[in-house]
Amino acid sequence: MYSPKVAQTEALALASREFVDSILEDRLPLTNGYDGLKIVKILEAAEKSIKERGSSATILCGITIEENAVVGAGSVVTKNVKANSVVAGNPAKEIKKNSSL
Repeated sequence: MYSPKVAQTEALALASREFVDSILEDRLPLTNGYDGLKIVKILEAAEKSIKERGSSATILCGITIEENAVVGAGSVVTKNVKANSVVAGNPAKEIKKNSSL
């Protein structure tokens, strides 16, 4: 799982540019920043996912990995992963509950 590249037309890039421009021009920003903040939260979640989940794991499209779940390296995730679960294998199966959190 990798963080997506943010295009200059995305809400994050547009909101960031507008915010910086408003500071440089000594005016109030035209945006409330919520669209950009949503993108930041998605990118932060993706970064956390890369750190916590297994390297080179394959997660099939449409699969949900809930909060505090851990995916073992090289696993193939074919079903949703419940919160606080540790899964591994091909296909990935729950091997224990994540009690360290």
